Amino acid sequence: MIIKKGIVIVLSLVSGALMANESFTYRQELSFRQPEIKEIMVRATEHELAKYDGFAPANWLTGTLYVGIFECYKVTGKTFFLDTARDWANVSPQKSIPLPYHGDAICAFQTGLDIYLEDPDPALIATIKKEVDEHYFVERVPRKELGHAYWEEESRPLRGRNIWWWCDSLFMAPPVFPRLSQITGDPKYNECLHQLYWDDVAYLYNEEEGFFYRDHTYFDKKSPNGKMVAWSRGQGWVIGGLVRVIEFLPDEDPMKEKYIALFRDMINRLLALQGEDGLWGASVNDREWHPEPETSGSSFFLYALAAGINMEILDAKTYLPPLVKGWDALMNCVRYDGKVEWAQLEDGSPNKVRKTDDISYTQGAFLLAAAQVYQLNLSPSKYKKIMGDRERRVVFENGYLNPFGGESIAFVDAYKKMGKYCLARICNEEGNSEFALYLMPDSRGLRLFQQTLGRAKRVDFSVNSPALIELATEQTMAVYPDAKGFKTQIHTPWASGPKFTGLSGKIADVQLGRFPDGKIALLYKNESGFVCVSTTDDSGESWSASKELLQAERFRTAEKKEGLFLVVQEKAGLFFYNVTENGLTGKSKITAEARMLYDFEAGSDEMFSVVFDDENGGYQYASRSAASFRWSVQQIAPVGTLLPDGYAAGATIDPEDVTQVYIASDLNPKTGNPNGTRHYQIYKAQVAQKAVSFEPITFDFQSDNIRPVAPRNRSAAFREMVVWHNGEYRSAEDYDLDGHAFVEKK
Repeated sequence: MIIKKGIVIVLSLVSGALMANESFTYRQELSFRQPEIKEIMVRATEHELAKYDGFAPANWLTGTLYVGIFECYKVTGKTFFLDTARDWANVSPQKSIPLPYHGDAICAFQTGLDIYLEDPDPALIATIKKEVDEHYFVERVPRKELGHAYWEEESRPLRGRNIWWWCDSLFMAPPVFPRLSQITGDPKYNECLHQLYWDDVAYLYNEEEGFFYRDHTYFDKKSPNGKMVAWSRGQGWVIGGLVRVIEFLPDEDPMKEKYIALFRDMINRLLALQGEDGLWGASVNDREWHPEPETSGSSFFLYALAAGINMEILDAKTYLPPLVKGWDALMNCVRYDGKVEWAQLEDGSPNKVRKTDDISYTQGAFLLAAAQVYQLNLSPSKYKKIMGDRERRVVFENGYLNPFGGESIAFVDAYKKMGKYCLARICNEEGNSEFALYLMPDSRGLRLFQQTLGRAKRVDFSVNSPALIELATEQTMAVYPDAKGFKTQIHTPWASGPKFTGLSGKIADVQLGRFPDGKIALLYKNESGFVCVSTTDDSGESWSASKELLQAERFRTAEKKEGLFLVVQEKAGLFFYNVTENGLTGKSKITAEARMLYDFEAGSDEMFSVVFDDENGGYQYASRSAASFRWSVQQIAPVGTLLPDGYAAGATIDPEDVTQVYIASDLNPKTGNPNGTRHYQIYKAQVAQKAVSFEPITFDFQSDNIRPVAPRNRSAAFREMVVWHNGEYRSAEDYDLDGHAFVEKK
């Protein structure tokens, strides 16, 4: 990479860092092979059974272990797991339940219910069914039958918060109920569950944070860094229990979608905090507090992630990358003999974890995750097929393609043997801009050929970005504005020519176009806010006197063989004009409602397209044919939350297909609801006459994606290309942004 003036340009789209569609490493391939997963399942089971010398007691620790053991049987069919689970279920938990309201006390009965559904034996479920029938369809709960209740009254109403008052219990007890409903055919158990579960969610769930409190004593506690105490295994208990509830609720149950929605919200929140190592710490939202990995919570999270994909309630293309990263990391915490290390021991809050720590519930959570990963049967070829041909790469670091000037990135033709090369206009945090030259030799992608061709210094009243236009096959002319006027320079793939001084005076928002007679037009704003035009017929060596056209807030140009065209954002609205050397003609009004103009393109099919947003918070798309003066305006999607500078996250038109628009928003464009990631994402909108369809381009859990740009004249080898900014944006001069790109090959 080359570093200059605070801008880092990386070897992009060939040797740049692979992103969401990164190919499997050899180690990852091994960790997803079914024979290897089955072998580690056996070893993890045998390692834990050896601790109990042939007899494991019935409690919540072993209840979690045997749930995992039986899940391994379900996906592998290996009778070792079934026999192990059946032997335990027939002896350990079936005699009685001394504290039937206590979640820990009924956790061990989950395995018997699972086995019954595989091989019905009334003895396996007799005790749990009797106890649930007698105790969960009453009005009040005696304190003495609950155990260590946090309340002191002799009894309380049967509510979730009164019996499942700590978040661990949402794994221990709820999965029993949908299994009983499926076994008996009686929906009363599910109806009981719904009443109890959602009362407990209302009590323990912090919706703003997206996490569950361990219990009421943590409502006001903070981590050493002032954050909510979000215990990793506590969140694991909840989301692991959610999986085991959802998988047994019938589709016709009207409450099922509510469980799925909570599940998705939790998954998205957890993935926003997945560590660079692929795992989570004991404090899920404060890794600095306890930086070491923690495998009980991490195992539950990966179990839920894989299960969500298998149940098709999570999109595989979106959620496989963090699963691959996490499972590979988790397998690296498993010793050769099946011991899962880095497990936080019994506790109720985040605490220190040692590498040598292991415990039964972590072995069980790991087996649950292993079973779901085994079921995925994920190979490198299957992964590639799911992820598709889009390649996401970093194309520049610590830079910004300012979207409010003219064209910021485009491909131009080079020598025939060289294919195309790309010029990108990148701003830095000092407010200066520069053109960087990229070479595109073939369909492998972009690679850096030469870094900086020329710079434009900031001006104090508008966008200072330079503009470019292709001259001959191997030449591009760039105009660089500054506080004194502008300079013109000719660039080739190999060198830059001499600079020619143009008009004097402060200018900004420079954009270049071409008249039908071949003259090049420079349009820009002067310090008085007028859009002006000047022309050259000698590649910028000399320029005509400047002519003021009209006052405007913003403008964008586009050209067709018929002429040069202009869309202007004025106080009265958005207007379209033909541009001539003598002035403007053919005025037509697009809309009076525009707040911000983003892009204007002239399509090859005689169509003009404009994208903007309005005061009502919507991205709008306007279009008309070249022969018509009537504009059609339709809303694409809601803008969502504005960026800190008061602007929307951005939109752009694909110049190769002007019915295709890329937008950035923190809302789901289909529903208008938050997209679930708490970040801005890029979406592709296909605009039809009566409807708009959407496809997510990004779904990042840890960073924003804003201000997309679609380069024109891209290589014929690519079906589509879009560049955008990934990171944190505070203003045009204060950001931590890298340029990312998606390229889809034909």
